[in-house]
Amino acid sequence: MPIKFLYSLFCLLTGVLSAMSSRAAGPGVINLLPSDYRAANKNWAVAEDDAGTLYAGNDKGLLEFDGLQWRLYELPRASIVRSVAPLSHDVIFTGGFEEFGRWDRDASGALRYTSLVPAQRNPRFSDSDFWKIYITPQGVLFQSFHGIYLYDYERVRRLTGEMNMLFLLRAGDEFWVQEMGGPLYRMRQESFERLPDSERFSTTTVRVLLPGPHEGEWIVGTGTDGLWRYDGERFTPWSPALSERLRRDELNCGIRTSRGTYLFGTLFGGLYEAGADGRLLAVLSTENRLLNNSVMALAEDAQQNVWAALDRGLSLLLFCEGVDYHTYNKWAAGSLYDACRWQGKLLLATNQGVFAVDESRLATGVDPSDFRPVAGLSGQAWSFDLLDGRLYVSHNTGVTELRPDFSLVRRSDMGGYGLRRVKLGEKSRTYYASYYKLRLLDDDGTMHEVDGLDESVYRIEADYMRNLWLEHPSKGVYRCRMSDDGRRIEERTLYGGGAGDGLPYKLHLLRVGGRVALMGDDRFFRYNEYTDCIEADTVLDAAFRTVEDIRRVIPYADEWFWVITGSGVWKLRYDGRRSAELTPCAGIPVDNMIYGYEQVARLDDSTCLFCGDNGFELVSSQAVEIPPPPIPPLLESLRASGRRGDEAWYDLSAAVEIPHQRNSVTFRYAPRRGAVPGLRFRHRLTGMESAWSESDRTGTADYARLPQGRYTFEVAVGDVFGRWSEPARFPFVVLTPWYATGWAYAGYVLLLAFTFYCLWLLVMRFYRRRYLRRLRLQEIVALRRANRELTRQIETRDAEIVAQSSTLIGRNEIILRLRDMVNEFQQKQGNRTTAPLWQKVNAYVSSKLDTESDWTLFLIKFEQKHSSYFRIMKERFPDLTTSDLRLSACLKMNLCTKEIASLMSLSVRAVENGRYRLRKKLGLTSAQNLNEFLLHIDSQESGPEDDEK
Repeated sequence: MPIKFLYSLFCLLTGVLSAMSSRAAGPGVINLLPSDYRAANKNWAVAEDDAGTLYAGNDKGLLEFDGLQWRLYELPRASIVRSVAPLSHDVIFTGGFEEFGRWDRDASGALRYTSLVPAQRNPRFSDSDFWKIYITPQGVLFQSFHGIYLYDYERVRRLTGEMNMLFLLRAGDEFWVQEMGGPLYRMRQESFERLPDSERFSTTTVRVLLPGPHEGEWIVGTGTDGLWRYDGERFTPWSPALSERLRRDELNCGIRTSRGTYLFGTLFGGLYEAGADGRLLAVLSTENRLLNNSVMALAEDAQQNVWAALDRGLSLLLFCEGVDYHTYNKWAAGSLYDACRWQGKLLLATNQGVFAVDESRLATGVDPSDFRPVAGLSGQAWSFDLLDGRLYVSHNTGVTELRPDFSLVRRSDMGGYGLRRVKLGEKSRTYYASYYKLRLLDDDGTMHEVDGLDESVYRIEADYMRNLWLEHPSKGVYRCRMSDDGRRIEERTLYGGGAGDGLPYKLHLLRVGGRVALMGDDRFFRYNEYTDCIEADTVLDAAFRTVEDIRRVIPYADEWFWVITGSGVWKLRYDGRRSAELTPCAGIPVDNMIYGYEQVARLDDSTCLFCGDNGFELVSSQAVEIPPPPIPPLLESLRASGRRGDEAWYDLSAAVEIPHQRNSVTFRYAPRRGAVPGLRFRHRLTGMESAWSESDRTGTADYARLPQGRYTFEVAVGDVFGRWSEPARFPFVVLTPWYATGWAYAGYVLLLAFTFYCLWLLVMRFYRRRYLRRLRLQEIVALRRANRELTRQIETRDAEIVAQSSTLIGRNEIILRLRDMVNEFQQKQGNRTTAPLWQKVNAYVSSKLDTESDWTLFLIKFEQKHSSYFRIMKERFPDLTTSDLRLSACLKMNLCTKEIASLMSLSVRAVENGRYRLRKKLGLTSAQNLNEFLLHIDSQESGPEDDEK
């Protein structure tokens, strides 16, 4: 809601007032522009529900105001809302052009619309506006110019009758309606009965029907024919003077207030307030306080204040017992600094001069133009002082005496703030607080300068110790000792104003309980004549311990004071010693007062005038009331949201359990009295915090990521006087998250057991692998050891084979050489005598050249090393003969051709031919080496058993 409206409302209305008086005081008026409520200019209807929420029918839709902010709800097709009737805070009925229906409040606090227009429309339904809505025990009545519809909360039906009618008006338990251009009818049980003597209204329109001043009487208001009284039999004119004015301005609406007065709204002249006897009490229009002169509807709220729906904007009329408001839209007199009564007139001292108005005019209301300037006193006027029957005006140009005939006598040419008569010892003297120096006014009217202080003086007081106290306009306070003739300051002491005494720089001077006191920075001080120092006034400080922004303390009676603060007005009763009692005052505005120059003028023993920027308030010090204490606020909605942006709204009428995945909550709340100004809220969440939050006016409270548990949200409302209501409470539960439920813990136990089992398996696997690795290492070591042993054996066998082969080859070579030598010898000698010896030697040599035996020995050694060689060769090359295998074995042993020939008892040529045949059978090309092929064939084709061996 706009800050401007809240602040104005804050200063004008502080509670519910219920007193009644014979003469109603003028109301205060708060005007709301379309920019304040953010909708169209024209408002057609206004009403309040049971929770204090305001609704207005606007050209753009339905306006809602909960005391903190405005909301606009649009109808289908952006239809105008011409009538509003709340059934409760949760159900609102509205009517518009060819449309009527109900609004239901959802869990979020927003209103949702449901049209009640029948599917089968009556032909007369077209082009109809629904102007009136009434809630009855039988249901809800919706009235247009062409018919009345009844909604019984289940279905809608049109009441019988084809009469073209004007406005349906309530008369107690029954309804009246006027036929267009015809008489009035009484509607009873859905039938229409003509009222006798009502044909007189055929030429006008009946727009208002209100209870009369006596039982059984009704006041009938017409648009152009004034007011009439109906006593059950006939109609008689009522309040002719008022009727004449209403006839001129065209009456449009009206209500009877709970204060016993009547308010009539017109189309051209604003508002008229009348008493029960028809006497005009006040007129509100654009000439004084009203925003607009076209009043479309009126409604009284629970605080007995009145809302006015206007052709342009809204106005709130504030009625406070004991407070008569005189603030004006077109105030031209300027800012008001003082006032007094003089010769039957009320005089006002303003920054534009001195203005006067007849006091008698205040009883029935005055316009700004009624305040006339006093000639010769234009410009800044500060105060009035009535001394010895003479009225002095302290002005920017000096002091002027205003005679009873309003002639002027100049007493000083030095401008100043005011005169003050004080008693110093046995003699009374009158001093003048001027812009430059203190001045003394003699009894003959002569003004003298007082020496000893060349500074400006704003206020003057004196104590019983013959001290004269002088307040500077901008800094501290001087305590002065005066000469016997009072024209010279002999001694002075500055308190505050940077004097280094620890006191506030700016001090205000006041007199309480017959003693001088000082005030600054919301603290009070007094002068102790025994110690000659300034000390704290503990009694006043204790009384004001909860009050902030204290601006002025102004006496108006013995021991009674007005206390002006930044938020409101208090009454203080202080005896100057031990007792100080503060009482808040309802309905006195402070935002209208001039900051730094707040002033309350005492007109008589019971009436005070509060000065303001655009007018004043007349306050009865005895009648002004204490505002009632605040009541607990209304909890509107609860929203729970999660981290992913999902949210849910909850019904506050039932117990709420919030899932943990939506554990961020937002509460929205509003005051129950609607438009009560200056209200503040504080909240806390028990179960999470014990301290209250800082006060604010946001209307919302947020708590993010609440842990599981039970909570109670508490919110209290406080007024401008620091009083707090009982908190509104709402308990709720944030459920345990799924990962903290019993099933989850059971799953955690199973998961933990499974984890331990898996860890156990992993550990066992680790130790098994380590054991197997150790076994493998042991096997590898054993195999390496066996391999080394086998290698050694192979090398030994290779050596043996080589040695054996070499031995056999060497032996055979020797034997063959001997045989060749013997054969050569025998051939050369040819001696028969040696033939037997040759034969024996040759036989012996032949016997020793047993190739099969030699080969067998060679084969035994060869197969010890190459056990699978011959098998592999036979499998791969089945065409090989025994000679081929033997030759390949010799070649595998890397024997040369000559050695092979010797071992196999073959010639070298035969060996070469054998090598050729072997290459051919092995399928080797010319590029392949036979020896290398044979060396690798055993290792390439050996199996696992051979490898192990």
